[in-house]
Amino acid sequence: MRVELRIERLVLDGLSQPEAERIAQSLGRELEARLTEEPFSSSADTPRRTVHVPHLDAGRLPAGGGTTADTTGAALAAALRGALER
Repeated sequence: MRVELRIERLVLDGLSQPEAERIAQSLGRELEARLTEEPFSSSADTPRRTVHVPHLDAGRLPAGGGTTADTTGAALAAALRGALER
């Protein structure tokens, strides 16, 4: 199975550049894991599926108090997967 994902722009307001980069890396890892799970994984006989999400607002994500780049990336990935399932 092949999953191709292109994010043209990721806006993370209020974060330093290094923190935003860590979150973007975490988001990529989480999306790869989530998009290869059911119902997105498919067999060779399943037709190719293209989904275009022009804009996704993940809303306000928790910050501080133990929030890490990994937990923020996971929350963003969950929001994107939810959008793709609609």
